[in-house]
Amino acid sequence: MSFSDVQWGTAADWAAAIGTVLAFGAALWVIYRERVDRKLEELRRREEDSPDVVPRHSRSQSGLKVS
Repeated sequence: MSFSDVQWGTAADWAAAIGTVLAFGAALWVIYRERVDRKLEELRRREEDSPDVVPRHSRSQSGLKVS
């Protein structure tokens, strides 16, 4: 079987195949972006909900000489 015997299809067949591949890639990209956005939003919520950590005593208040 040589390449000259293969029926490559029409331009419409090729356009449909390329469109299908691009649509599939776009769907995967959207899914990825939504997952990233959801994780970032979760991290933002955690930071907003968590209290600020303030040390009870800093070195300068504990009597230690800081130089």
